[in-house]
Amino acid sequence: MKEVELAQWKLGAEATQDGLDCNAGKAAGCRIHTLVTDKAMKVVDATPEDKAALKKIVETVVIPGWVKRCGPRCGEIYNEVVAPITGLKFTAN
Repeated sequence: MKEVELAQWKLGAEATQDGLDCNAGKAAGCRIHTLVTDKAMKVVDATPEDKAALKKIVETVVIPGWVKRCGPRCGEIYNEVVAPITGLKFTAN
């Protein structure tokens, strides 16, 4: 299963990059999706401030909202399994 997991992460990264390349009009990197040739987007890297804002929103809105819909046990499982990977922990308000 570890091989499958690693292959899936690799595929996800490749598909993400392909989507960025296709939407930015970069034909050389566009292999899976449709190349945008009219009004291509400009890829902009997230700033440290962008990343901090995202972290705050995920911790204070997204994860608590999901646990509210899913139930307390989901918060426990999230903290056991996902939090060590993401560094974002669910805390009940």
